[in-house]
Amino acid sequence: MRDRALRSLPVPAIVGVQEKTPDRPNTAKESKEIDKDTVEYWEPSVANKSIPKAPVRWLIKTKSDGVNCALADDANVWCGTGNGTVYQLSHDGAFRDVQRVSSAVRTFAVERGRVFVGCIGGTVEQLTLNGPSIIWKTPGGNELRGLALFQQTLVVHSVPNRITVLNQSGRVLWEREVRGYASLMVQCDEDAIYVADFDETNGTPVTAHSSKTGDPLWSVPGVWAQAGTLMGAFLVVGTVAGEVVALNKSNGARVWARKTAQQVISCATGGNAVFAGDLDRLYAWGEHGEELWQMVLPASAEPTHICRHGDHLYVASATGSLACVNLNPVAIEDARNGRAPRARVIKAPASTG
Repeated sequence: MRDRALRSLPVPAIVGVQEKTPDRPNTAKESKEIDKDTVEYWEPSVANKSIPKAPVRWLIKTKSDGVNCALADDANVWCGTGNGTVYQLSHDGAFRDVQRVSSAVRTFAVERGRVFVGCIGGTVEQLTLNGPSIIWKTPGGNELRGLALFQQTLVVHSVPNRITVLNQSGRVLWEREVRGYASLMVQCDEDAIYVADFDETNGTPVTAHSSKTGDPLWSVPGVWAQAGTLMGAFLVVGTVAGEVVALNKSNGARVWARKTAQQVISCATGGNAVFAGDLDRLYAWGEHGEELWQMVLPASAEPTHICRHGDHLYVASATGSLACVNLNPVAIEDARNGRAPRARVIKAPASTG
C-alpha cells in the first residue's frame, strides 16, 4: 500500500443473505456475506481537500493479488482476477457463479449473452454452464494483451505485435502483423480496429486498421495510450502522461484533451459521459470535454479497469477488489456535498477447481 494518509469509515452491520441459484457445475451460491472491516479512502492532499469521496455502494474483497478487469450487461457483472478466477455477480453484489480459467484474466467481451475471457496465457475462453471452454490459443502461447468484440467477431491483440480476427467458434478470419509491440488497448467497431502499439521511439502511437482487411487507416504518434473506449464519433484514450484524449475516429485528429493528476489506468463511456480512473480517483467529463466531477476512490480500489452500465460504474482494483460506484445524479450530488454513503464490504467465496 502506498504511503498515504488513510481515514476509516465504519461499515454498518448488515445481516447476511444467501439465495440459491439453479443447480449447475462450478457454481457458487449467491451470497451477501458482509465483512466487518472498514472501507478506507485515500485522504486528499491539503491542496485538494475539496475533492469528495466517491459514492461506493458495495466493495467485493477477493483473495487475489488483483482484479484485472470487469464487465457488465443488463443482468450480470463479471470480474476476473490475476489467479484466473472469474466471479459472476448481480448488480447488487450477490455472487452467482465462480469459474476458473486457464491463466490470469486480462479482459472480457460479451455479446448476446455469450461471455468470452481473454487470458494472459494466450487463450480465448467462453464461459458456459459446464465451465470455461477454450476456443482459440495464440501461436506459441504468446501473451494476450487485448480482446474486443463487435457483431459476433472477436479481435485479439497479442505479443509481440499481431492482430487476429476470429469468429465466435474460434475460426481465424484474418490476422496481420502490426508495428510496435502490443499494448493493452484494443477497441473495434464496424469501420476499424483501434490499437495502441507500444513504441518508445514514436510515443506509443494509436493506429486504426480496417476491420475487414487489417490495412492501416491512420496513425497518431506521441499519444502514450494505455487505455481506450469508444463513444459516438470519438475514440477516447487514457495516457501514461496523465491525459484523457478524444480522437476523431475517422482520421485520428485530436478533438479535446483533459489533464488528470496521475497516469490514466482505464477509461469508460456511457450516457454521453467519459469516465477515467487514475491511481486514486475517478473523473467524469461530458462528451465535449466539460468536467462534470472528480472524486476520491477507496484506498482498496486503485483501478486497473473500469466499466459503466446504467447507473453503476464498476472499478476493478490492483489490490484484489471490485467496487460499485453509484452514478445516480442524486448519489453524485450527495457525494459532492460530503454525504457519500457507507459502503457494504462483501467477501468473495472460495474459487472452484
